Amino acid sequence: MSVSDPTAAELLTAVNAAILALVTNKIKAYTINGVSYQYHQLPELKEMRKQLQLECRTAGNTIRLADVSEA
Repeated sequence: MSVSDPTAAELLTAVNAAILALVTNKIKAYTINGVSYQYHQLPELKEMRKQLQLECRTAGNTIRLADVSEA
């Protein structure tokens, strides 16, 4: 992922990784593009994921099955 200007697809991948890491208690916080998220912020991450999925679909990007889970 490019730190300066990540694409929606790159951010979606990072958000999915953050959600997985937080719900499996592998870490206490996860940083995406300079912003740290903790377990209690899962609803915010899930909303961000929905928006990124929509943006990726609108842009015509292919969404992988792992990117549309409801975790």
